[in-house]
Amino acid sequence: MNKAKVVFGWLIVLCVVSFCYSAEDERIQWWRQAKFGLFLNWGPVSLVGKDISWCRGLPRTGEEYATWDQRVPARIYDQLYKRFNPVDFNADQWVQMAKDAGMKYIVYDAKHHDGFAHFDSKYSDYKITSPESPFGRDIVKELADACHRADMRFGIYYSPPDWHNPDYLGPEHDTKFIKYFHGQIEELCNNYGKIDILWFDGLRGNAEDWHAEELVKKIKKWQGDILINNRLGVGGDMGTPEQVVGNFDRNWPWESCITITSQWSWGGNENTKSYKDCMKILLNTVGGDGNLLFNVAPNPQGTFDPTHVEIIKKMGQWLKKYGQTIYSTRGGPFKPGDFGVSTCKDNKIYLHVMNFNNEELKLNPLPAKIKKATLLTPGQCSFKQDDAGVTITVAKEFQQDIDTIIELTIDKPAIEIKPIVPIVSVEKEAERKELNLQNEAEVLKAQKFAKEPTPVDQIILDDKENIVIVPAGKFPFRGKEVFVDTFGIQKYEVTNYQYCQFLNSCENPDSHRYSSKIRKLQQDAKTLYQTKSGFENYPVVVVAYKDACAYADWKSKTTGLKYSVPAEAQWEKAAAWDPVKKHYYNYAIQSDEIRTDKFACSSSILFNRDVEGFYAPIAVGSYNAKSYYGCYDMSGNVQEWTSGMIDDKMILKGGSYWNYHTSCRCFSRCPMNASYAGGDRGFRLVVDFD
Repeated sequence: MNKAKVVFGWLIVLCVVSFCYSAEDERIQWWRQAKFGLFLNWGPVSLVGKDISWCRGLPRTGEEYATWDQRVPARIYDQLYKRFNPVDFNADQWVQMAKDAGMKYIVYDAKHHDGFAHFDSKYSDYKITSPESPFGRDIVKELADACHRADMRFGIYYSPPDWHNPDYLGPEHDTKFIKYFHGQIEELCNNYGKIDILWFDGLRGNAEDWHAEELVKKIKKWQGDILINNRLGVGGDMGTPEQVVGNFDRNWPWESCITITSQWSWGGNENTKSYKDCMKILLNTVGGDGNLLFNVAPNPQGTFDPTHVEIIKKMGQWLKKYGQTIYSTRGGPFKPGDFGVSTCKDNKIYLHVMNFNNEELKLNPLPAKIKKATLLTPGQCSFKQDDAGVTITVAKEFQQDIDTIIELTIDKPAIEIKPIVPIVSVEKEAERKELNLQNEAEVLKAQKFAKEPTPVDQIILDDKENIVIVPAGKFPFRGKEVFVDTFGIQKYEVTNYQYCQFLNSCENPDSHRYSSKIRKLQQDAKTLYQTKSGFENYPVVVVAYKDACAYADWKSKTTGLKYSVPAEAQWEKAAAWDPVKKHYYNYAIQSDEIRTDKFACSSSILFNRDVEGFYAPIAVGSYNAKSYYGCYDMSGNVQEWTSGMIDDKMILKGGSYWNYHTSCRCFSRCPMNASYAGGDRGFRLVVDFD
């Protein structure tokens, strides 16, 4: 092969690569330029004014989540759609409201975790077009058509988790549920014209659970230019920090989704953010090189709270004046800091200044020559540039309450300038020094904490008095009887306090995962761990299986007893054995947590589940051994509930506390093949007295 052919071949490769990158950039370019979108979470739940899905009480198929202070029993929540009749809904008015707010795209919630479809799906009767729905209109279609008429980009939110569908995370998850899930996505991609964004919201699982790679390939065939977010387990086109402004990042597209109130669906105007706070969220997001997907929820009638409309309309009026500093810009080159943020486009840098030092703004050196500095907001400014940095002077009379905008014209494209760290103000530096002093105090406290254990009567310890002996014998396990020899198991889960003792004794504690309720402190290159105040007796959570084993080894060395992580069959047997009544409770599922006033523990090995005021009583019943999972409701009232996955009716005794339900598909508590020892609720150890 001669050199000419080699060179020609490389040119072809470079052209192909260049085309691929330019095609990718073009596909997302509109979104990068848009900066500001409207997020709409709505549905029958607006009738009760509580947050969508999260307020739905147990049972939640396959899930362990619950929101205790906003509980709406499932039997009520799932019937709300029969009363949901938003007669004032007008899709064209919604789109116009978004346009007036300066928003460039809309993402609508077609199905949330509760499973209710806001579109006409052949895969479900739980939908807005059901004969039992008084509204009966396809909301997704009307809104999509309105967006297309108004040249507004349209996106669809869809939650793969489905607490209403009995096949979700069940035995037929990979067959019936995936057919349902993929089928609904096919409907959304093919029945509603051009879809610009698919915004998934996977709460759990991975790409395999959703058959995500297969689905994405199909989506790309149905909607070739569509953007897909990062919550399906297969990368995605943009990151999605939630309820916080994302960190400065030019390398990876990102979009903060934030609510105008404290919840996603309508609940009145309580906790509504002020106009000033909303503007700061927008500015900080765009200054970090991100987009803002701002959630404003409709009320049960299909209109919006006047207070919310007034705020976003005012944002739109500001954007009409100063939109050139937001739309089609990139974040930087000055990174967000005490002063505010910056954006840039071509040879312009826009400084959005929220805080001056009297009349001055000082910035670190800028590797470009400033040709001109102009106030875009009313007034004048002056500047000085030298090797030490940039100083811009603005008289106090010209400083705006929210955002003083300074336009710098420079001698090169601003995007070529590497991000510049902002100068920290004297006041902020003093605050940080104070925080450092507080941290040192915390370290000293941690050192004392490590040396002086909390008294035994305050901390649950793993001594012999807290061991339950589970006798040898056969018991039902995975549809058959198995034999397990006698063993002892801890009555209480490993607490944050105990795990801190373990971490502080390790040569390399950073090698072990630790609970979110444990603080990591550092001083003089020494790492110390301390449980957050009030969480000493809570079970340590999110611990890798290997680290549970390391804890067991440490426990063995410090006590002289032999500790080990239980095998799955041992755990199941412990869960079924009642050491007081001397018999097994044969149920295929178990309560994941019971909390009392002083500590959290699993219901599975309590001594007596019927002692009022000490342990909350739990459901007792028989199970279908062929089922992989089931769930039950613990509402605190005497009631009966029948699961389709459980043969026999389960009697629920009233209790004053609460419990989670768990799915054996995601079995917590140290199954031998688990990557995490504790699932969501900590772990225990088996004790060998020999």
